[in-house]
Amino acid sequence: MSMKARQRYTHKGWFYLAPIWFADLPNGGCVMAMRWTEWDWPIRLMCEVHGAISALAGIKSDWPIRITGRLQS
Repeated sequence: MSMKARQRYTHKGWFYLAPIWFADLPNGGCVMAMRWTEWDWPIRLMCEVHGAISALAGIKSDWPIRITGRLQS
């Protein structure tokens, strides 16, 4: 069973140029999944590039995530 099937997503938004779903966790965290599975490898690459640039610059940068609304139940 995939993570998408087990998790109840509550919000939609964007990570860089990729559409994503979000789910809140009880501990205050967040789960994120791509709306289209074809975007999985480019998103992983963008995460690595973002992390490398932040590390090289010696800063802790916020993730480029934009929440655009709630999903309808």
